[in-house]
Amino acid sequence: MNFNTQKAFLKFTTVLITTAGLSLILGFFVFFKNLNRVITVWGDVEKVTAYLNSDVALDEVQEARRKIEALDHVKKVTFVTKEQAVEEFKTQVAGFLHDVKEEGSLVQLMPSYFEIEVKVNGTFDETLVAIKKMASTLEEMKVIEEVSYGSLWLDKYSQFIEYIYSFSGVIGMILVVTVFLVISNLIKSNIYQRAREIEILEIIGATKSYIRKPFLIEGLFIGLVSGIISLVLIFSLFRFFNVKFEKQISFFRIQDIFSFLSTWEIIAFMLFTSTIGLISSYINIVRFKWNSGQ
Repeated sequence: MNFNTQKAFLKFTTVLITTAGLSLILGFFVFFKNLNRVITVWGDVEKVTAYLNSDVALDEVQEARRKIEALDHVKKVTFVTKEQAVEEFKTQVAGFLHDVKEEGSLVQLMPSYFEIEVKVNGTFDETLVAIKKMASTLEEMKVIEEVSYGSLWLDKYSQFIEYIYSFSGVIGMILVVTVFLVISNLIKSNIYQRAREIEILEIIGATKSYIRKPFLIEGLFIGLVSGIISLVLIFSLFRFFNVKFEKQISFFRIQDIFSFLSTWEIIAFMLFTSTIGLISSYINIVRFKWNSGQ
């Protein structure tokens, strides 16, 4: 294997390994971004139920509704009467308890309630904070007896997500360090392979910035190319799984909430990959023993 072939092979393996590491990082990000959306929407996280007192008057209901609609993060408020609640309950359990349709006392047992849809604009944790704040406000209203939003399930899920994020963060840092070391190894190898050429350039008066520039561009180029390949790869996998599991996704009614990356997220990712390549090159250049004092 001659020198040029060896150099090309080293550059190819560097781009390959860097692309693999960046693809895993990007894949984790896209996965958890969509997981938050799926759990928030599919799990009815965006709904809060406020049960009213049994002796509440109609004018008090209307006043409470106006106050609820004025709260932050409220998308829609639906008032369900006792009779409507009973009919809904009968429909749900009719297949299991056949005699329930003859039970007239259910109207006395079932409370009327408000079903409140919450605006979901951020992450799961941001939505959870908004829901808890809303629930506290609702509980202070005199006409409301109880507020339900699945707090136990939400808290447990929030803790689970925190553990997953922590684990992913550790894996992400390891991958970033790996990418950094791989690019550094290539730049270091190129610098020492061209040490004689660098000495000649120094002798004839070339400045350090002039000599360093090709190595900085090379590191930047590797980070940029690896980032582009990673984007194409993960986007292709994203589209493949959407098509492959189209029926399952439609069945669970979550087809409208899946998304890849926004324009700003793509720009941020490309800046991230380019910066890794640039810093890797710069550190190795600075550590190289230059003969001139320029």
